[in-house]
Amino acid sequence: MTTPTTPYLCEIRIPTFKRPDMLERAIGQLADQTVVKDGMSLHVVIFDDSPAQEGRMIFRKLEESHPGLTLSYRPNRENLGISRNLGQCFRTEAYEPSEYVFCLEDDNSVFPGFIAANIKLLEDTGTAILIRNQYIETTDDEIDHTRTTMPDAWVDGVLEPVDLLTCLFTNLGISNGALFWRSDAQSELMIGEDCSDPVLIEYLRPFAIREPVAFANTPLGAWRDNEKESFRIIANRMQDRLTNYRGLKAISALRREALAVMADNDRAALFERSAETRWGTIDRAYAHALIAARPRVTGMTTLARHWAKGLACHALPAAEIGQRSAGIVRAQLAWLQNQH
Repeated sequence: MTTPTTPYLCEIRIPTFKRPDMLERAIGQLADQTVVKDGMSLHVVIFDDSPAQEGRMIFRKLEESHPGLTLSYRPNRENLGISRNLGQCFRTEAYEPSEYVFCLEDDNSVFPGFIAANIKLLEDTGTAILIRNQYIETTDDEIDHTRTTMPDAWVDGVLEPVDLLTCLFTNLGISNGALFWRSDAQSELMIGEDCSDPVLIEYLRPFAIREPVAFANTPLGAWRDNEKESFRIIANRMQDRLTNYRGLKAISALRREALAVMADNDRAALFERSAETRWGTIDRAYAHALIAARPRVTGMTTLARHWAKGLACHALPAAEIGQRSAGIVRAQLAWLQNQH
C-alpha cells in the first residue's frame, strides 16, 4: 500500500564509469516507461565510479528534464572498481523509500513497459523477486533477437531456489540486468566485497536467493556484449579468469556446491538438456566431469566424452580448486549464509 513513507514507486540504480553517452541513453529509456501508480515517481540513483565524474554533467543536464523521474547523483568517494560499484547497486533494501528496485547498468537497455510488466507479474505471482530474460545487444547498437541471457530450459512461472542453481551450468549465472525485486524481499542480493570478478558475482547470486522467484521468458530489455570495447572488463577477466584458471576454478567450486544440493534426477535432466543449450567446450567439460548421473553412451560419442572429462580433470582438478579462488568461494558462501 502506498503511504507517505514510500514516495517512489521504483528505485533504479545505474552504475556508470566513463560512459556519459550510455548513461544519457539509459536515463532516456527510463523516462519512456509508462508506469503510473497513485502519482508515485521513479527514482534514478547514479553511482559514478569515475574520478573525473563524467556522469555529473549528464545529471545536471537531465535532472529537471523528465517529469515523474527523480534523479540522484552519488559519486563514489574513491574508485571502487567494477565489481564493488556494481555490488552496491544490488542491496535489497532501497536507499530511499521505494516499493520496487532494479539495477540498470549504464550500457544495458530496457524497453517501454519493462517496469509496469514486472510489477504486474510480481503482483500476480505473489513473489518478491523476478528474473526476466534479456536479448543481447552488440557493440554496433543492434539487438540480436535470436540470443538471450537466461537458460533455454526455463519457462514462464515460479521457480524454487534450487531451480536457480541450474543456470550455473547453462549460462553465466543470473544476469545482473535480469533481476527486479520488491524492496522488502527476504533475500539479500548484494554480494560481499571479497569478490573482484563481476562474472563470478553472477554465479554467486543463485546462492543468495532463498525464496521462490517469478521467471518471465519474454525479454523486455537487452544486455550489451561489450567485452571488445571495455578494457577494464578485459583486464579483470585476464587477471581473475585466465591466470592459473583461478576464476574458472572458483566457478567449478560453485558448480560442485550446486550439484551437492541437486537431486540425482535433476542432474540427469541437466545433462540431457546440454545438447539443447549453448554450452561451450569448457562448460561441456564441466558437465562430463561433475555430473555422475548421466546416460550411457557408446562409440565415438564415448571417446568424445572421455576427452571432455579428461580436459576438465586436467585444467580444472576437482580436488585442487586453488587456495585463492576457493577462499573467495568459501567466504562468499559463508557471507550469503549469514544474511538469512
